[in-house]
Amino acid sequence: MSSGKKVNLNSVTELRNALEEQLPVVFGHFGYEQSFTLIDIKLGLGCITVAIAGFLFWLDKNYPFKDTYYVIAGAVGLYFLVSCVLLYFTSGPGYKDNKYAGTKKQDRIVLYGWTTKYDPIYNVKVVLNGNEQGAVTKEIPFNKVFDHRRA
Repeated sequence: MSSGKKVNLNSVTELRNALEEQLPVVFGHFGYEQSFTLIDIKLGLGCITVAIAGFLFWLDKNYPFKDTYYVIAGAVGLYFLVSCVLLYFTSGPGYKDNKYAGTKKQDRIVLYGWTTKYDPIYNVKVVLNGNEQGAVTKEIPFNKVFDHRRA
């Protein structure tokens, strides 16, 4: 794996991040085009929460609290609701540890990846066309991916 930059071989986090940065390149060689739908949804929901927070700040600075109580209560409730939806798309079933989603003609591939603390093993789960029962799970030691002589 040569990304052009040095990777700290003693940091599981840096190894994981370097490996995940290369996923679009690797799957691109197999003809898959990365899908940004989930990323766009999470980005949009995050922007909505920031806009609500900015609106609340503006409201607080320009109007007395007693005049805007119900608007503030509604905005806080909306903020809570949007944050819960964002939490679902971040940690919910089918979304947690989602590192890559791609399509090639009629095929859709989703890759989930995770590590455990201090364990130099990258756990991978690959789901093709939404078939969870046919998913392939594999443990990949980082020393099989990174050549310590070049990194």
